Amino acid sequence: MPLQPRLRTRLSASRRMLASLLLAAIATVAHAGPFRLTSATTDAGGGHSQAARFSVEGTAAQPDASRLQGSRFTLEGGFWPTTEPTTPPADVLFQHSFED
Repeated sequence: MPLQPRLRTRLSASRRMLASLLLAAIATVAHAGPFRLTSATTDAGGGHSQAARFSVEGTAAQPDASRLQGSRFTLEGGFWPTTEPTTPPADVLFQHSFED
């Protein structure tokens, strides 16, 4: 036996309300901490560092070449060593005889 139209509307509204509350609860739990970099530069070089849940790529906070530490996280500044020899970039401006 099909549900009455009013009862079906109430169930539908209840489901929408429940879905909205669940979404709000998930969004509240998923809120990240108060991360803030007050000063940083992007410099040449870099690398990849990864732990269980977080990863960092590149060079961050070069002016602060010492350890930056908060309550739960630490950031090591400075240039990152490379494992392969560096070569100068190719001359891309004149590679197709643009100067002729």
